[in-house]
Amino acid sequence: MAFIITPILTTPLLKVPILLGVAACHHATLKPPHSSEPLKMHKEFRLSDYLTSGTTFQLVAAMIMRETLIGLSVTEAATILAREFSPGYCAHLAEQARALLYPNTHYPLDLHATPMFLTGTALTFLGCTLRLSCYRALGRFFKWQSTVEDDHELITTGPYAVVRHPSYTALLLISIGAPLALLGPGSYARETGFVDTLWGKAVLTALFGSLATVTGALILRIGEEDEELQKKFGGEWLAWSSRTPYKLIPYVY
Repeated sequence: MAFIITPILTTPLLKVPILLGVAACHHATLKPPHSSEPLKMHKEFRLSDYLTSGTTFQLVAAMIMRETLIGLSVTEAATILAREFSPGYCAHLAEQARALLYPNTHYPLDLHATPMFLTGTALTFLGCTLRLSCYRALGRFFKWQSTVEDDHELITTGPYAVVRHPSYTALLLISIGAPLALLGPGSYARETGFVDTLWGKAVLTALFGSLATVTGALILRIGEEDEELQKKFGGEWLAWSSRTPYKLIPYVY
């Protein structure tokens, strides 16, 4: 059995469908399913919403973050396919471009799947699945802005029957999984030397620093959200919080 499994796990082609799946996950989960005007944001929230003063900044920042993550995934998948299937001349042009952009890299590029890559993609897929289930459970009430609407309903089914803020759990999984999948050994960013260049460090620090900061800010907002929901729903919220005592991670927090 090992002589069948080992070639499958070590071929770079294994990464192509996984990387495209990661790109699809980032496209689906790092954009709002619904939006509200900034003026409708709840006035009682003291923490800034998504570290922003308005919806426009939210959407632009999220778009840059989302498209950069998608770009890293698609670039690596395209590089693997080009090296495996393109004519020698095309591969030669690709290597010339690589040498120009990343002069200190070694050759050939070893774009293979590693345990870190598989762990990162597993966390990303899990986070994506969980966040999309939150979209479905909340429906039109799922918005990036902190709002408690006049006709708001308290959703306590689906992932909200396990923890009270599962969409933030999902974002935490994605923010951990993305760098493991896209920056570890055997990744395009690592093998080309992109992570070692000055501009590469600046781009990646801004990208993953923003993702981590936003995730942290949203987690810090949990207390305020619980407070406002308790004011809105009273005994209904108290009963739900009694049945669902964990905010983010079951049996942990």
